[in-house]
Formats: sequence, C-alpha cells, structure tokens
Amino acid sequence: MTTSSSSDRSVDTQWMTRALRLAEQGRGFVSPNPLVGCVILDRDGEVIGEGAHLRFGDPHAEANALASVQDQASLQGATAYVTLEPCTHHGKTPPCATALAQSGVARVVIALQDPNPHVSGGGAARLQSQGIEVELGVCRVEAEEQNRAFLHWIETGLPYVQLKWAQTLDGFSADHEGNSQWISGKESRRLVHQWRSEVDAVLVGSATVLADNPRLTVRHVEGRQPRRVILDSKGTLPPTSQVFQDEFSEKTIWVTAKSAQSAQSSAAAVDPMLELLTSHPFNGTRLTVEQDDQGHCSLRHVLRALAEHDITSVMVEAGPTLAASFLRENLVDQIDVFTAPILFGKGMKAVDPAVWGMHLVEEDGGRGRLPIRFVTTESFGQDILTTYRF
Repeated sequence: MTTSSSSDRSVDTQWMTRALRLAEQGRGFVSPNPLVGCVILDRDGEVIGEGAHLRFGDPHAEANALASVQDQASLQGATAYVTLEPCTHHGKTPPCATALAQSGVARVVIALQDPNPHVSGGGAARLQSQGIEVELGVCRVEAEEQNRAFLHWIETGLPYVQLKWAQTLDGFSADHEGNSQWISGKESRRLVHQWRSEVDAVLVGSATVLADNPRLTVRHVEGRQPRRVILDSKGTLPPTSQVFQDEFSEKTIWVTAKSAQSAQSSAAAVDPMLELLTSHPFNGTRLTVEQDDQGHCSLRHVLRALAEHDITSVMVEAGPTLAASFLRENLVDQIDVFTAPILFGKGMKAVDPAVWGMHLVEEDGGRGRLPIRFVTTESFGQDILTTYRF
C-alpha cells in the first residue's frame, strides 16, 4: 500500500466522496450485495468514467465505470476510485480486480477493504501483483457508515435491526383506547415509506396484524417493495389478512414456532369455524423456528433464518410487546423515534415496561439504565426524529 501527501489526500477524498454518492443509486436494489460506486480519472485528473452497482446480479460499479469510458486509450495511467475493494471471484459477474488490472489503470484508491475474511485483501493484492499502485482507507469511515447493514450481516450472521416507533410528547404510542394510527405527520410517514423501500424486510407481530391489518408496502415514494416478515408463533392469524392475500403476498414471510401445529389444533377445537392459513393458498414463504421459553418464536432464531434468506436489514414496526422483546434480547442495532407535538395524558407506551423494564433492572444490577449512543435529531414537518444506536 502507498501513502499520499496531504494535497493528494484532499484530491482523493474529493473523488471518493463522489464515488460514495454514486453508490447510493443502488440503495434498496443491490442487497444482499453492498453499495459500491466508482469514479475514473485520466492522467490529467479529468473524469472519464463513473458507475455504480445498480441491481443485484447486474454489473458491478467498476465494470459500469469502465464501460462508460468513451476513449479506452485514456485509461492508460488512469486512477480509479472505488468505495469497496474490487472483487476477485467469479460470481454473477466477472472479477472486478481483473477488469481494472487489464484496463490500463495505474492507480486504484479504495475506501474499504472487503469485510469477508475469506477474500479480504485479495483484490488489492491482485492489483498490486500487476504493478498497480493501491491506496487503501480513503473515506473509510464514510464507507463503513454507508454499508453498515451489509457489514453487520457479514460480521454477525444477523440482519441489521432498526426499531422505529412514533410517540406523543408525553411518551405514548397509542391512546387509552389503543388507537395508534397517524400520531406522526405526513412528512414522517413519507420517510418511513422511503425506509421501507431501502431495507430488505419490515417485521411485525401477530398483534399488529390483528389490530391494524396493515399492508406494510411502499407507497407515497417510488422504490422496491420489501419482504414482509410476520411473526405468528401460534400460526392462527386470519388467512384473509392483507399481507397474505394482496398483490405482494409472494413477498410475505410467515414465521411460526415449532409448537404452532399443536396451538392450531387447540384453537380449532375451541372454534371449529376457525380458518387457518395452512388450509388456504399462500404464495409467500413459511419459516418454522425454535420457540423461546414462553412458546413464542425465538427472535434470535428468526433473525438467523432471515439472514440465511439473504436479508441484511430489517425494520421492526412492532407493537410495544414485540419491541420490548427485541430490546430484551439485545437484538436492536438502531432506534428511530418520531415525537409528535401531541399530548395523550394516558395510553400505551411504545415499549412495554412489563416486558422490558424488569429485565433492564435485573440486567443492570438494579439501576435500570441502559446507555445508548445518540446519533442525530432532525425535524420532519411538526415531528422530531431522533436516532440512536447501540
């Protein structure tokens, strides 16, 4: 690896920042691959090519950037800025390190080394073996932030979990009658739909499906429809629920506990007219996971199964009990809270204190505190969004 002067580093940062912006074009469409952007400059420092990885299975950023160069001779002695170490393996596309090495590029600047321990460093090594100068670590922190879900999935084998809720100024997520819709304003709701288009899956529990019969789709913005994960430990949700019957039902992942069959039999014995999804056509995916000590789906097993289905990020839009369960199991990576300028006086908390509060007291030696890291605060219309990470 080489070391740049401060002036060179400034130029490198400028163009790597451009490459990071290009990478964002693939957000919501390239998973389970990472976001990657590439900018190519000729010997005189002029941009001659750029590209991003835009769709899973389509050409990578480096290939798109090389293809965009009109005069291939201008690649001789050029510099390429890539936000992630070029790959060396044959997958759905040819190795990018090889393509760069054969192009005539003389220098490759890389923001982030490949996080896969089996191939990390291989791309840089291949480039160097071909006499190409390699600079590593330019805008590394920004590249890590951009691909934090992908990195988490690679490093832990679990999807990145974003827990979000809306609450009133006095901390309630539903009124005393349990009504929770439209606490937040239209600007906040639009942002949530944007998030849905960017994550791999949204997740709710059976209580939310029974109470709201939600669609959990992307509306109000353009983007990909996420997979919809429905935790239904007993397997007794109505088959007429929208998530099982609408035009996106093939994107629904119905998760039940291993004890669901006996629970279904018991429910049918009590109500012979009960309709079960198992006896109806269902175009989605069914997963059966281990149950916890209370007979509910083990959340860690759920996340592990989702990760095996190439789901790298999950937004939990759950009720207070399930939200508390995710926190109790230390499975939350990020919390996003919308606070609206409304007062309820009484109602339901976003996180069930009966599930979470006692656990926190027990785990914290009786103090009942868990510090988390504040990230940012933004306003959306009349609402305030605050983001925290663990």
